[in-house]
Amino acid sequence: MSVSLVQQFLRRVGWRHEVLCLVRRWRLFLLIGIGIYAFALVLSRIFGLLPVAFTPLTLAVLPAATLLLAWLSYRRPHATDAARLADSQLATHDLFLTSSLIGSSLGSYQDLVLQAAEQKASGVLPQKVVPFHWQRDTLRIGAALALLVAAVCLLPQWDPFGLHQRQRQLGEQRERLKEIAKATQVRAALLEQKRTGEQTDAAKEAMANLEKAFKDSQPNDKAGTLARLNQQQKVLGQLWKQLSEEKLKNGLNVPPPSQNFGVADPAKTDQLRNDLQKGDVSSANRELDDLKKKAEELAAAQDPVAREKLRQELMDRIQSLKDTLDQQANSQAVDADLQRALEQLAMSGAPSLSRESLKGLHDSLKLTQDELQQLAKAMADMKNIEEMLKALQMAKALHNLKPLDGQEFVKFGDIKGYCSFCEGQCKSLCLSSNVSLGMGMNAGYGYGPRPYGDENSKTDFHPEKAASLLQPGRMLMEWKTREVSDSGAAREDYLRAVQDVRQQASEAIVQEQIPPGYQAAIKRYFDTLHNDATATPQP
Repeated sequence: MSVSLVQQFLRRVGWRHEVLCLVRRWRLFLLIGIGIYAFALVLSRIFGLLPVAFTPLTLAVLPAATLLLAWLSYRRPHATDAARLADSQLATHDLFLTSSLIGSSLGSYQDLVLQAAEQKASGVLPQKVVPFHWQRDTLRIGAALALLVAAVCLLPQWDPFGLHQRQRQLGEQRERLKEIAKATQVRAALLEQKRTGEQTDAAKEAMANLEKAFKDSQPNDKAGTLARLNQQQKVLGQLWKQLSEEKLKNGLNVPPPSQNFGVADPAKTDQLRNDLQKGDVSSANRELDDLKKKAEELAAAQDPVAREKLRQELMDRIQSLKDTLDQQANSQAVDADLQRALEQLAMSGAPSLSRESLKGLHDSLKLTQDELQQLAKAMADMKNIEEMLKALQMAKALHNLKPLDGQEFVKFGDIKGYCSFCEGQCKSLCLSSNVSLGMGMNAGYGYGPRPYGDENSKTDFHPEKAASLLQPGRMLMEWKTREVSDSGAAREDYLRAVQDVRQQASEAIVQEQIPPGYQAAIKRYFDTLHNDATATPQP
């Protein structure tokens, strides 16, 4: 029983001693951490040598980090250390050390030692053996932490060597690279949706319907054939108008080309320009493939001089390609892709942003190739629609001379064959019967004789010119009325206009035509407008 009492006393002393040793080690590490933190704060705020941002949150991490470090490096005391400490503080001449080791010794004096140790431990508290005076150290550490908090909050940021400014610029460039990469991803997703071939499918469907209208023509149903041809002409006219408006819109939004003399290969530029005029984008795709290979060489290059030379060559070639495509393709999307590529290439000069910017450059060039493929399909669709309109006009002209017969169109397999057949029939009928065909497809005289006589014959007509003012005159009369608009018409026009403007604003934000600072305000403005799906129908 007495052994357990002594061991309990020593266990309590040992636990208190262990906690005290851990607290002292933590105090040591905390003081060292405070000194290192203060030194780093001075280097960052006064000299601007460290790019680390010091905040009260980082200061709060300091006690937790030092406590963890103290616990990991702490060496636990031995069981006999508590007995030696008790003997030292109570002056018992190794009484507790002997009692802690008496279990492994031989002799008849064990009971006497244990009784003496029990009597000594019964009236002693562990606090007397292991005292802990924490007030002074706590005040010192608290004052040091308070001074650090005041320094973090009040010490101004100086930058005598410009290191913080360069870090801010790198941070802004990194954020800009993320925005450009996100814009490229958004545009690629939109292009993937358009790649389903809506316009191409519409052109193919219109061509199939036109061929069906030709082959279904009946000589005894002249009015029905003419109605079907007029309907096809209306559909083709709408498709052609839609493509023309989109091309004009893209052309008006493209910025003027920059002056960049003496940096491009004239022969290659002329070849590229001639191919684009013909609707062929193969030369542009080859140039883009070559640019992607050059970008890979730039990423693998280690010599700074060689890297700068490759980067300047890429910059000149991309700028030359951008100017040529701006003049010939008139595509706002292609111009935006190449502009992003130029911006990413310009950021590749920073070593920390080189890899990320060159990867974004490769993605932008690939997206440009996809845009050119989509543009080539649109140009091919427009050319096919123009050929269909020409064939349809010739067919209507032939139908006015004689009713169309669908059996005559069976042997022709494409629109060019239909157009050539109708044109040949019109020529032969006009020359054989002296019938005027009216307006033709090209400039010059049409087929057949003049409908109003010979132009060289003399008449009593005298050309005269009215004597008018060379400046605008005054207003003679002004009429103002107040009326009520038709029910539903104004609302439908308003909703349609709001939807169009909202879509144009979304496209402008995606294509980075609007500065980032205005984008959130523009989005909030359009969110406040009406977003009704349908309007009230007119009575």
